[in-house]
Amino acid sequence: MAKQRQTIAAQVIDDALVAKPKVASRTLARSLFKVHPTLWTTENACCCAVRRLRGAQGNKARREVKPTATRTAEESNACHRWGALLPDAEPVEFQWHTLPEEVDRWLIVADIHVPYHDHKALSTCLAHADGNCDGVLINGDGADAYQLSHFMRDPRKRKFSEEIKSWCKVLDAFKELKPKRLIWKAGNHEFRLERYLMQKAPELFDVDVFNWPTFCQLKERGVEWIPACDPIKHHELTIIHGHEWGNRFSSPVNPARGAFLKAHDCTLEAHGHRTSHHVEHTLRGRSISCWSIGCMCDLNPGYRPLGNKWNHGFAYLNTGSSWNVENMRIVNGEVV
Repeated sequence: MAKQRQTIAAQVIDDALVAKPKVASRTLARSLFKVHPTLWTTENACCCAVRRLRGAQGNKARREVKPTATRTAEESNACHRWGALLPDAEPVEFQWHTLPEEVDRWLIVADIHVPYHDHKALSTCLAHADGNCDGVLINGDGADAYQLSHFMRDPRKRKFSEEIKSWCKVLDAFKELKPKRLIWKAGNHEFRLERYLMQKAPELFDVDVFNWPTFCQLKERGVEWIPACDPIKHHELTIIHGHEWGNRFSSPVNPARGAFLKAHDCTLEAHGHRTSHHVEHTLRGRSISCWSIGCMCDLNPGYRPLGNKWNHGFAYLNTGSSWNVENMRIVNGEVV
């Protein structure tokens, strides 16, 4: 038995038993064999090794088992009843983020779609925010990633490398506002990079240089990154880009009312390129407000030149327990 514990396979099992002493032997063996398929000939052989090192194969094994690997009778019975019947669950990558408390007034801007931004609208937004905010939240679709789209692409359009350079200039422009925190939450257009790698170059997907934070040197610029599907919260308010609802979700009347029907909670979103506000009250008098903010991109793109109902706009979030949102529109170069 002592000789067996000196093997690599036995050491891997020992480490797993220390980390997860209450996991059923069959479940533990399944996960170990998936990660280290060359250490055992079959999954069943791995399970037998786990049971032997756990002391579940005869009196001799029980005498030599490590204390960290033991389970109570109740735990063992529970594993036999249910644990061995259920497959392992995949880890959840989704997580919530909380806005930093140090910022009193956030500028929230989204759907810039560089290099297809509206220069006048973005300039108007920056001028209005200068000295009027102490934090910046870019709520998705800062960059367009046109050449990474799964839609039909015009090869004459700007290259992805050139787009990155243009977007970095916009990030530097936001830094000129001197914000305490500058956060960039990814939207569906930033997610185009991940999807492209998964579909076209899966071998490079887990290489930690092919991503927006590296391409745009976010750490050096002092820009914080939030992945595409992670929501942000501030007290009762949830902030998302808007693509998180899924492609089949519609926005009847306006995007803000659509957000209310989906969330039934205070929500601020972008993605719809429209400024809107919807308020409803619960039976007990709680006020639920939802907002959608306008965009900073060209209002008449080639793929949808007419009838899209888009408008330019941005928002301010005044933080604290009595937080409030100022939803702004830009009309003819003026903030209204």
